[in-house]
Amino acid sequence: MHYSILVRFETLGDTAILISMDPEKVATMADTWNHLRVPGLVAVVPAFNEICLHFDPCLTSPPLLLAELPVSASATTSPRRRHLLPINYHTSADRKEVVSLLGLDWEEIISLHQEPIYACRAVGFQPGFGYFGDLPSPLNQIPRKSSPAVRVVPGTVAIASGMTGIYPTASPGGWWSLGTTSSVIFNLEALSFLFRVGDELQFVEVSPESQPESLTDFPIQIDLNCDLGEGVGPERELLKWITTANIACGAHAGSKELSREIAKEALDQGVSVVAHPGYPDRDNFGRRTYSDLALTVTKWQESLARQLDLLPEAKAIKPHGALYHDLNDKAGPIEVFIRELAQRNLPLIGMGQAHREIAQHAGVPFVLEGFAERGYTEDGLLMPRSQPGALLTTEPEIQRQVERLLPLVQTICLHSDSPNSLEKLHMIRRSLGMRGVTLVSPL
Repeated sequence: MHYSILVRFETLGDTAILISMDPEKVATMADTWNHLRVPGLVAVVPAFNEICLHFDPCLTSPPLLLAELPVSASATTSPRRRHLLPINYHTSADRKEVVSLLGLDWEEIISLHQEPIYACRAVGFQPGFGYFGDLPSPLNQIPRKSSPAVRVVPGTVAIASGMTGIYPTASPGGWWSLGTTSSVIFNLEALSFLFRVGDELQFVEVSPESQPESLTDFPIQIDLNCDLGEGVGPERELLKWITTANIACGAHAGSKELSREIAKEALDQGVSVVAHPGYPDRDNFGRRTYSDLALTVTKWQESLARQLDLLPEAKAIKPHGALYHDLNDKAGPIEVFIRELAQRNLPLIGMGQAHREIAQHAGVPFVLEGFAERGYTEDGLLMPRSQPGALLTTEPEIQRQVERLLPLVQTICLHSDSPNSLEKLHMIRRSLGMRGVTLVSPL
């Protein structure tokens, strides 16, 4: 699927071209052009509804440059990058003024500010300052200050003119302060900054007691994955919050039609698609081991191939249920799985040394995952669901689990069929937000 861009352009001196288009297409179009190797193209700078192309006039010219660039781009969204930033609203320097301007209670203002998932429309003003929209009503009615503050402290989260942003460094500022974050926005030593156009941002409130100390580096990057396409739980709501979707392949649950629908929606939202095959055991949700199934090696090989063929856009494979555990226990015909993994040359998502060795045998990358709402045995394996403590249900339990997993794994999993899965996902999100993380798929 492709869309054409409605182009209006003008030259800026003899080294740049300014192109105007639909603001919803700017990030994807800029990403497309950034990946091209066009002679003379020096930089692609997106902002709001425009892209500025900087070029070397000794190597190209506006007519030549425009002829080299495609005027359409894939409608598939760039991979989702969502920043979860902790914010302490108690440190607002403008609390009284904002309350007076809006005529709302402070708690109402906090709730409104935290609600949206913001999109980065531009980066500028000072290094790393991201312009994020759109503020909900009535926060979007607040104009800039008539007299800017002489000094705004680093990490100040502020609003004005329908946007919200974070001051990376101390500077004068004309936006209204709502609080502060401990996250690093601009790394002076590396001359790099956290945000880029198209990124998503959500604020997570922290109390003064729980606010992390000021960090010295950019937030940790972690992936948040969820098993979908099984027809269980609020799958489409869960999809809005994750960066990788493990989509069932119609064997252990769900249907081929549902799998294709979820895959399309995931790609449209910038969520990485992973094939999630399981044993053809619908009555038991794919949770009976191979030895308990009347399944020949040939039939299993045919089933696995059909399942993986269903999702040609998959960027990795994550086995489901009993298959996951059989591979970990080196039980059943694991050579069938290794052969398919090698032929498709896709990374394996799993846990433990056994899964890592399977990826090595197949010659593919291994992505280590952890489980936010599942208990572990002393051997580092998942506890059987029948045992007490196998399912974590409270926010303190899940928060401790997330904190333990963060430095150890590349991706954190939530099961969509877990009781109260959406509520648990938000527990995970709050736990991650308190640490200030960037959600991004490793695939």
